[in-house]
Amino acid sequence: MLNNEIVSVVIPFYQTSEGILSQAVRSALKQKNMAGKVKILVIDDASPVKARNDLRQLVCEFPGKIRIIEQENQGPGLARNKGLANIFEGTKFVAFLDSDDCWEEGHLENAVYALNQGFDFYFSDFIFSDFKKTSAFNRAQRIVISEHKNLDNFRSIFEYSGNMFDQILVKGNIVGTSTVVCRYEKISDLRFRKGFFNAGEDYLFWLDCWDKGVRKIVFSTQVEVKYGSGVNIFSASKWGTENLINRLYDELKTWKAVEKFYELTSLQKQENKKRLQGIVESICLDILHRISSRKKIKFLVLLEIFKLEPMVILILPVHLLRAIRKKTGK
Repeated sequence: MLNNEIVSVVIPFYQTSEGILSQAVRSALKQKNMAGKVKILVIDDASPVKARNDLRQLVCEFPGKIRIIEQENQGPGLARNKGLANIFEGTKFVAFLDSDDCWEEGHLENAVYALNQGFDFYFSDFIFSDFKKTSAFNRAQRIVISEHKNLDNFRSIFEYSGNMFDQILVKGNIVGTSTVVCRYEKISDLRFRKGFFNAGEDYLFWLDCWDKGVRKIVFSTQVEVKYGSGVNIFSASKWGTENLINRLYDELKTWKAVEKFYELTSLQKQENKKRLQGIVESICLDILHRISSRKKIKFLVLLEIFKLEPMVILILPVHLLRAIRKKTGK
């Protein structure tokens, strides 16, 4: 039970299909044993499908539980910031939920129970729509559960005993945004960084939380969230798509900014350098793919990339030469 403690749920919204948002919101309102203490903030980020239309029935069904805020399109990070700036009075915990994802009915109950054991930041395992039988923890193998203290067998809750910088920069991120629930007073002054539209804003927020002292972290190995297949900037920017170069640009910005924003260990710097090299390689391959297939090239984005990382200009001719040799057999 929440004992009159409010959980504010922040949902950035941008979708092209009706019904997706209402499913996400309903999954939040139907959380078990929450005694009606869940309140929803939906930030309509200039979505083609309007939040007010999609939620008309739920707003009537749950009066006073849903607040809709509309803004110009600024991306999920700044939409979440709008929610954090308009949080419900009396909020003790803030939960993040993307508009195409759905919570299992016990997610918030587990999170609040865990956080009330003296923790400030909660996350759980989750599952992607593309991987229906394998959870994110099991598929990625980025966390060794035995290295963390078991606090509750029934709820599968563990005290996170690692270093979140090492986790994200060396081992690999394991925090799914739609699984996160935080103690509001610990993050009330934190915001998702501006300038990261297509990727990276969530990773930087987790790093900011750790850097600002939010280090009492707890997690559950239960699959508590199902990630959907609606409009998702990251997943919609796969190989061959027009938006890939935008995503790679934001990834490049993210990981280059890491060394400016934070004081890293030598190992963290080394791993970050490898990651940046991989992004540069992907950028070169995307450019070559577009040239060879005569697809549209976003020259303004490329110009920004060249400014940010001049190495791309030096590496691109090497890849071009390799491609020519492969095609001609010389």
